[in-house]
Formats: sequence, structure tokens, C-alpha cells
Amino acid sequence: MNNIFHFLYLSETPYLKIIHRLGYPNLEALSEREKKMIDQSIESCQTIWEPQGIIKTFPILEVRENEVLTDLFSIPGKDIAKLLQTSSFVSLFAVTSGEKALKFKNDLFDKKEITKAAILDAVLSEMTDSLAEELNKNLKRMASLKAYNLTRRFSPGYGDLSLSFQKVLLETLDSEKIGITLNEKYIMKPEKSVTAVVGWTKI
Repeated sequence: MNNIFHFLYLSETPYLKIIHRLGYPNLEALSEREKKMIDQSIESCQTIWEPQGIIKTFPILEVRENEVLTDLFSIPGKDIAKLLQTSSFVSLFAVTSGEKALKFKNDLFDKKEITKAAILDAVLSEMTDSLAEELNKNLKRMASLKAYNLTRRFSPGYGDLSLSFQKVLLETLDSEKIGITLNEKYIMKPEKSVTAVVGWTKI
């Protein structure tokens, strides 16, 4: 199963997560000025970001103690092997906010509009994370139609799944189709991008 989503939509804006990332404990802690700036950043993000995603799903051939094997790639690590030990399939996915929103944020930094840039950075981070959750929900619905549950999502750099697996994951997904590339230190560009591995377990 291969799916490319060139346009993704959030069912709701993660407002509380945004203000928590900015260091506010709750809505009541915001002044009217601060709330207005956050609202403006969210509106700007929704106008200029280009949310996209891609999913590919593969049969699992074998789960070893410290490795998961498919016919195209292997996933190294005891943590991921334990997570996928009862799974029949594994999905790889990636989402991104796109380059345009990051350019807008960086332009704010260049203009010394530090507060606006910092708020937009928090908004982009949380909205991109929510985009990954939204894609995961879509995948969960697809899996349930085939009588499967999904494991929790697991990303390169978590546990003992090396960040270097990012290269295999993105190459397998053909992530350049949605504008995601990787540098020599395994850092994604656009930086507001999320990748994950998810297992399918028979109900």
C-alpha cells in the first residue's frame, strides 16, 4: 500500500500544545497581546504552509532479536524488534510543513522580529507533529478495515533505532516527492518534518 498525500488537513489546531511549547501553563496565563500574536502566527501558518505526507507499507518477513526484516530493507534495533514482534506489516511514513513556512519564519529572524519568529517556530513544530498524528489516524482507519491494530509510532533517533535509519526510511519512501531531503548528519530539510515506523498487528 503506497499513498502520497499532497494536501493534508488538521481536524483541529493544537492550541494548548502550542502554548505549552511556548512555556505557558494554560490559556489563562496569556495576556490579550500574547494571545493575539499566537492567533496571528497560527493564521499565518495556515495560509503559507504546505502540509504533505507519504506512506508505504510492507510485509514483515522475520523479526529477530535485534532486527526486523522486509524484502526491501531491514530495521535495526532491539526496541523496534520488540515493538514489532507480533506485527505482520510495517508502515513507514513522513510528513512535512513545506519550505515556504520555514522561509517566512527565517525571514522574521533576519528582520530581528524574534518574538514573532519564536512563536511561529512553536506553531510550526506542534502543527507538524499534529499532522503526523492525523496521518497516523488515517492509517489506523485503513488498518482497522483489514482487521489490524497499529502499534505506537516509533521514529529514528528514539530508543536504539539509530538516526542513520532516517536515510533508509526516506529513500524507501521517495520522500523527495514531497520535498523532504536529508543532509550528511541525517537532519531533514524542511526541518519541520516528522518520520515514523508503525507496525500492523492482527486483531
